[in-house]
Amino acid sequence: MPEPETGGTDPFDLPTVPVMRRRADSMSETAAAMAGPAGPWPINGDLAGMRRQVHQCAISAGMDAHSAADLVVAVHEAVVNVLEHGGGRGTVSITCQDGQLIVEVTDAAGVLEPAHLPAGPPVPGRGRGAGLWLIRRVCDAVVIDRRPGASQLRMSMKLASA
Repeated sequence: MPEPETGGTDPFDLPTVPVMRRRADSMSETAAAMAGPAGPWPINGDLAGMRRQVHQCAISAGMDAHSAADLVVAVHEAVVNVLEHGGGRGTVSITCQDGQLIVEVTDAAGVLEPAHLPAGPPVPGRGRGAGLWLIRRVCDAVVIDRRPGASQLRMSMKLASA
């Protein structure tokens, strides 16, 4: 039976939220604690709510607090990109697969393409363009899939080993 646990405040000023955490003996059991896919959630102006949902899913799946905070920042950046450059509409969904937490952020504009993933850090002084670079730095894998009318940014991070 899951025990209630209070989520802590992370360095990114996430509000404390109740988190259901399951005691598990293995990584596969821990990942199974996140009961199936989460979402899709519509992207809207409620960035704090989106960060809470992503954080709760990551912790419930067994991700350590530091990695969960990194994932929250990566997803936040991707969602802001959808709001500013991706037509302002899209979805976020989260799944566990093969010991990884996978977050898919899909937009309704379809302008994001693999060539947009930067090979190096952003140019100093430009003031913009750091989001995809940051996402690539904190996630284990980042893939962009473009199809007519939509682009999907798929981010994955390994769950902690048992």
